[in-house]
Amino acid sequence: AERRVSLIDLVSDDLGEVAAKLNRYLARERIENGAAVSEAEHDYRALASGRIAEAALPRAWSELLNAPDSPIIGWLTDKAATLCGHRPEVGLVASFLAGKAGADVGSRARAVANPTAALTPSPSSVRVDVSKLPAVTPNLPSRSAPDNRWRLFDQRGQGRNGVEAWHQLLCAIFERFPDKRAEMAAAASTRGRNPIARSIAEIYPNVPGLAERSHRQLPGGWLLGTNESTVTKLRILMQATGVAGLVLDRDVELHI
Repeated sequence: AERRVSLIDLVSDDLGEVAAKLNRYLARERIENGAAVSEAEHDYRALASGRIAEAALPRAWSELLNAPDSPIIGWLTDKAATLCGHRPEVGLVASFLAGKAGADVGSRARAVANPTAALTPSPSSVRVDVSKLPAVTPNLPSRSAPDNRWRLFDQRGQGRNGVEAWHQLLCAIFERFPDKRAEMAAAASTRGRNPIARSIAEIYPNVPGLAERSHRQLPGGWLLGTNESTVTKLRILMQATGVAGLVLDRDVELHI
């Protein structure tokens, strides 16, 4: 499948297209003069590039979304607070955006496969005369302080603060997925920072001495740098859970 240049269905495909493809790759004169091989190589490179780019989309969106200086979470948090008068927790916003990223990539793929679907109005696009609806007073909970709870499947815990809860959850994930530890560390790394590393010197190489004061042990001899903002802590968690194949809110929860 990785080396396939073209796929022909002699039963259902348009016969004119089938003939064109067969001539493109298998016509004797084109094979003799090298044109068929050149065309196949060109088509293969185009398909391979498309697959690589498509596979990179979720990670690109995740890194853009969860970069330490990304304003996206702050913008969404502020907008939600403006609309309803209650400011959502950063963890809730991050979880929403993580799910939204996957949904966006999936919907784009479906739109490419079925372009006419975009012409069908979705239920959310139908206009409703709200003046004819009964008045409803929303029962929104007031924002309370985070309680530093975490959950991994049916395993639960609570820390004295956000750093402790985050550390406990990552320890649980590292214990549960020992074969994914190196991949999780690599996924969490950014330029000049390796929040999960084998040695103290690797954690914050551009800030000597910082990791000495701000690190904790992880299972398997790994170390976790703890001098991170709440947003970055959640980014690291999201990248680790992604590598492990976990889904936030379903398999994993963190309230800090």
